[in-house]
Amino acid sequence: RGEGTSPRYSSSVRGLVLLTELFDDLDLPATFFAECQTLENLHDCRGCLDGFEVGVHGYAHEDFTLMDLEAAEQVLERSCGTVRDITGRNPVSFRFPYMRTSEELLGILPGYGIRVDSSLYSPAGSCRPYRIADSLTELPVLLDPGTGRTSYLWPAHEGKRDYRSFVSLAESVGNDGTFVLCDHAWHICESRAKGVRPEAETASIVAELRGLLESLLDRGSTPLTASDAARI
Repeated sequence: RGEGTSPRYSSSVRGLVLLTELFDDLDLPATFFAECQTLENLHDCRGCLDGFEVGVHGYAHEDFTLMDLEAAEQVLERSCGTVRDITGRNPVSFRFPYMRTSEELLGILPGYGIRVDSSLYSPAGSCRPYRIADSLTELPVLLDPGTGRTSYLWPAHEGKRDYRSFVSLAESVGNDGTFVLCDHAWHICESRAKGVRPEAETASIVAELRGLLESLLDRGSTPLTASDAARI
């Protein structure tokens, strides 16, 4: 965090530790779409990701739609290389920063080994993986057209939504739908408006997350990584 309200790397580190501990405790798979500049700054915490899928979320959270194609390809090359260097694995999943993309940008992803994109929104009734091209599958994020709500958890962390509302949102996709629950590691430990949270507030958020995940499991949800969900 320098100027403004950008989150601190330390909050990403602490949030990642808390999330991976929670997922390990509940025996849950997950995909982390890494902003690769942040990934480089995790240092001793990088081992937390060993048991999880690591995708790409740009290098420094760039808006790819503001770049020409050559610049976008350079960021993709650098980002995929960072994941490969740090994790020892080739990334196969991608989420464009700000959920902003285009047909042209989606078209270059397979050239970098990306097989799954999760950057588009779909309403509940059609929230299922679908093929964009022979080698690329879209794993859409839920958007409720009636309320404008999505399956991003940050509004709950900021006190703008009830965590229980995500259970009903998940139910809206139906038994054969795919519910992509999204979060930011840093948001667990830091508020966009107020900065670093007190320990008690962070612990309360982790407890709320645990309750939400247990509720989703109790209703029969099958937890999957992005790449596994895209194979359904």
